Amino acid sequence: MKIEAELVVDAQCLLGEGPLWEPREGRLYWVDILNRRIHWYEPGSGATGHFMLSGMPGSLHRSPETGRLIAASTDGILSVDTKTGAAEVLGTPVDLGENRRPNDGKTDPRGRIFTGVMGMKGERGIGGLYRLDRPEGPAVTLLEKLSTPNGLTWNAAADTFHHIDTPRRTVLEYDYDPATGAIEERRTALDFSGGQGGPDGMTIDASDRLWVAFWGGYSVRHYDPRSGEVLGEIALPCGQVTSCAFGGPELDELYITSARVGRSAKEPGFEPEAGGLFRCRPGVRGVPEPMVGRGRE
Repeated sequence: MKIEAELVVDAQCLLGEGPLWEPREGRLYWVDILNRRIHWYEPGSGATGHFMLSGMPGSLHRSPETGRLIAASTDGILSVDTKTGAAEVLGTPVDLGENRRPNDGKTDPRGRIFTGVMGMKGERGIGGLYRLDRPEGPAVTLLEKLSTPNGLTWNAAADTFHHIDTPRRTVLEYDYDPATGAIEERRTALDFSGGQGGPDGMTIDASDRLWVAFWGGYSVRHYDPRSGEVLGEIALPCGQVTSCAFGGPELDELYITSARVGRSAKEPGFEPEAGGLFRCRPGVRGVPEPMVGRGRE
């Protein structure tokens, strides 16, 4: 089944990423990494806005404090006031050097921060995946020699972790220990080597099925990771599809981010809705995102 996604915010992000639903505020948050912004959208009122940061944000995480977000950025791990946009640095546990930045990240079922790191110019093999048991650190290295870490999910039983390194064109699966946050025994869950774009961001629904955004693929696709079966597809009017997350009061709306980096309005084939926030109702529900330090509600 193919579903068309609708544009809900013409945000014109250079590199939109990291959508996060915050149920206490009824807001969908996401980042524009290259423009150093955190965007927000309230579907109940239709209101939108954004905050500017001094560094590049790679991922957003739910804070145990209402009215705040946790962000992994080039300035470190931040606590951000969602009313004013004021940011406080909680720690700088990951050594980024001068040529790396945070990319996709998520909070695990026990409230730990997982954050991916990649090269500023997409250099191959200089990235990694790190776990922070506390926002201020220390950082535990989980995976090394990654290129573009993306798409983190955990299943309902909290014994399986899925992860994407986009250039590999696979969804990799690991055994996950919820008590320690350790991952081991890597396997390939989904293989996209035949084309269709590069797998980017990803989320999981209440039935443990995966939703994968495809950079260069004009779509988000729905998969059964056990069988590899394609269960459905969401079509978008722009090619650089970056990530997706369930939101809305019932977690039955899928929000999709996109990018327009490298595209010019003066070029033939320019996609005017690129960089926007899209939404559809795919007929399934997601799972609540955990809060940092507290796990799932």
